[in-house]
Amino acid sequence: MKFHWIIHSITTIFMMFSISKLMKVYFETKITSNNFYYFTYIVYIFLTISAFTFFDTPIVNLFCTLGTIFLITLNYRSSWLKKFSAVFFIYFFMFTTDLLVAKLLGIQYISVSVSNVYQGVFGYIAMGLMFYFEALLAQNLKNIKKHTQNSIIFWISSFVVPLSSIYLTVILLSIPQLKQISIISAIIIIFLINILTFYLHDSLANAYAEKLKYSLLEQEKEYYYNQCEIMNKSTEELKSFKHDVKNLLSTAIKYIEQNETSTAKDYLKKLTGKTDTNRIYSNTGNVAFDSIINYKLRNAEDSNISLNVNVSVPQKINVEIVDIVIILGNLLDNALNAVMKVQKRQITLKIAFSKGNVVINIQNSFDNNVKYVNGEIVTITGEGHGYGLKNVRNAIEKYSGYIKIDHTENLFSVDVFLYGCSV
Repeated sequence: MKFHWIIHSITTIFMMFSISKLMKVYFETKITSNNFYYFTYIVYIFLTISAFTFFDTPIVNLFCTLGTIFLITLNYRSSWLKKFSAVFFIYFFMFTTDLLVAKLLGIQYISVSVSNVYQGVFGYIAMGLMFYFEALLAQNLKNIKKHTQNSIIFWISSFVVPLSSIYLTVILLSIPQLKQISIISAIIIIFLINILTFYLHDSLANAYAEKLKYSLLEQEKEYYYNQCEIMNKSTEELKSFKHDVKNLLSTAIKYIEQNETSTAKDYLKKLTGKTDTNRIYSNTGNVAFDSIINYKLRNAEDSNISLNVNVSVPQKINVEIVDIVIILGNLLDNALNAVMKVQKRQITLKIAFSKGNVVINIQNSFDNNVKYVNGEIVTITGEGHGYGLKNVRNAIEKYSGYIKIDHTENLFSVDVFLYGCSV
């Protein structure tokens, strides 16, 4: 019985990692200190092992598990309803795993008051590994929903590592006259291999996310620097223009007095151009929107691209700067890439703010080469609109928004809707 208790305790500790993964699937933001966070998992381990040691009946285990899982949910920001649903969600995973293992071992009936000790220790180990496999599967499905790309290696590992561990356990337990201490040591190693394999993957994924975040921050700094240069040059040119305006207008008056109207018109057109040399396409006062739009479109006219830009947003808006960079940066890059493949180059950008919502419309001419996969546009020959669209959709979903893509024979259109953007 002592051997069973040790294996159950080790499995309980291992299952703590599965619960942690499922919590991250269900919740986004941790709000408690690390001390309280670790305390809740220690309570889970202590009470679960104690219930098994002193009672070992399903009904006691049920209340103990539900109570400790609910305690763990207090670490995360969410409504009480979501916390209770998370408890049900995670216990459902446990219960279905329990039933599956019981079926594999030939147990036909499970009582709520009488302990059903599995045939040997295999049941405990299989329960822990199967539950871990389900947690990995839930994590993969969440990544798909968030448009986060999982490598094929991670998918394969999610199946192969836990299931092969169960197979190794069967072989291990079938070896006759193997000492219990050797079995315990081997089981600990098997559990550690599972934990470390996916801990390494999560660490690499987090490192990639940090690298992407740093890259976006560098882009944002470049956009802001460009906007500051535009503002500085505009201020200097406006000062210079104001200083010379009296003399400049006097010259224009002389042309008119001498009935040289055509010369006067040409002269006034040149004066008008002096105040527009920096090509300020967006001047809303919202630095995030202004900087990225002016930066992306700064060379458009040099490439003979006809622009129609109309941007109207408040100076302050409840949209993260990094999301503005992702959404507008990718969509404008795609539009600029597409128009360079046609003779008639046109881009229309309209951004409006109404009742707390942001509406973005980008239209551009293109060569009508579109590739669809499962009814969804993925690319336009080479560097098409599909580039970066996954990141765009991911950013849009933060604001319960959506993206609508449409096109005619020579006009490509993207509409983006972001909700709840009021400060």
